[in-house]
Amino acid sequence: KKYLMNVVRIEFVVDDLAVDKQFKVSLNLSLCFEDGKDCLFTMNVLKDTRVPKVFCDWGTGFLDPDFSLTKFLKDQGQALVETLPSTVTSVLMSQLGLDRFLQQPSCQRTLSPYTTSNGGWNGTACPALTSTPALPPSTSCTVPDTCSGIQCCIYIKFLDRSLSVAVLLDPCSYEIDLRIEGLHVKKSLLNYKWGEKEIFDLQGGLKLQYKISDLASEKMFMIDLTFDLCLEKATPSDCVVTIPILENMKLPKPLCNWNDGFSLPNFSLQNWPNDKRIPNTA
Repeated sequence: KKYLMNVVRIEFVVDDLAVDKQFKVSLNLSLCFEDGKDCLFTMNVLKDTRVPKVFCDWGTGFLDPDFSLTKFLKDQGQALVETLPSTVTSVLMSQLGLDRFLQQPSCQRTLSPYTTSNGGWNGTACPALTSTPALPPSTSCTVPDTCSGIQCCIYIKFLDRSLSVAVLLDPCSYEIDLRIEGLHVKKSLLNYKWGEKEIFDLQGGLKLQYKISDLASEKMFMIDLTFDLCLEKATPSDCVVTIPILENMKLPKPLCNWNDGFSLPNFSLQNWPNDKRIPNTA
């Protein structure tokens, strides 16, 4: 169910037909102007309608299934150094297919929303956030006003560039929003097993490892977050950069009100013109 101020109401059922690679969808739309009474209008928009599952190209996985940083550097005549020359980095980003996802300009740790940070943190939008763990020197993070997520800007010395990552939880809609630069993917929390580590990657090489625990008794989420740059397809654990961002960070759960009613209690469209002294011109 999705209600807009209890006036516009959408009620739907989605069945996953895995064998047929389809979804079966039923959807009703209603307009309701009387609090506690039948709706003025209800329309059956879809009834057991089958829609195909669309392949999602999320930019995950190496474009070259045999990509190797060692071979790439050898082909470029470049030694493995602490910071790659900008020309080599540009070619690397292009070969990995990362260039089309990179934000321009890149995130800046000295600019909004990371300014006024304390120890790398800007939590001013979330007064309920009482404590924050120490961050690596290369990382600045902020917590949005929903308090149930984190967005970070990480300086990667190897690339001489900052990258933006985010994990944003929406327990009211049962969704998690994962972001690496320009790649944003929403996944259902119904399919996530609390406390298990999962990996979200961009073009295979940029990896965001996350683990979320549901601390029900404390009304908190607890998040572990690590960023990896791993450029050897044959040995996925061989990473040129690993930055542990968070460990056991607690975020307060937002309150969910799934029963939002009319903004005006006991609203009635029939009585509204009289209440507003609007003349009846019918």
